[in-house]
Amino acid sequence: MAATKARGRLRVGDFTRLVNELVHHFLPRCEPDSSDKMTETVAYLDAQREKVLPMHEHLKSTVTHMDESRRLLSKFMGSPECEKQLELMWLQASPLVKLLRDVATRYHRKDGWTYLAQAGDLAAKEMPEEVTSLKERYGLKTLKKLFVGCKTFDVFDEILSDGRFRTLYKNTGMH
Repeated sequence: MAATKARGRLRVGDFTRLVNELVHHFLPRCEPDSSDKMTETVAYLDAQREKVLPMHEHLKSTVTHMDESRRLLSKFMGSPECEKQLELMWLQASPLVKLLRDVATRYHRKDGWTYLAQAGDLAAKEMPEEVTSLKERYGLKTLKKLFVGCKTFDVFDEILSDGRFRTLYKNTGMH
């Protein structure tokens, strides 16, 4: 990457030098009254063109790629997938999810799993409005659906000896 940048700087530097040379030194070299000098001038300009042509092609290619990138970004920004991803990011950054991540970090069993009921109780004490208005705020009816929907947690239903189950969770990636 550094070598590519260095080559790019060198090309831009060479390009700048060539342009400056043309701008500041071309007219004194040009003698329109002399056929030989005009032939030299045309040969000089052709040589300069050959030197700058690769940079010109590179810049055209860069502009084409940038235009295509803008087109693709615009298409994505208007898509349902983008809306879904933005909603997911908003959900993952919400104060309630941050609290639930913190609960999982501080109050987990030895195996890394945290009781959803315990987390729900702590969340209800610290953020009662967030918990009671899950549907209105997050579009989800239960904490379990929030855990699954935000894709920040692993969720597990542990079967108890009486056949019932309790839901456990942990931050994604914790083992």
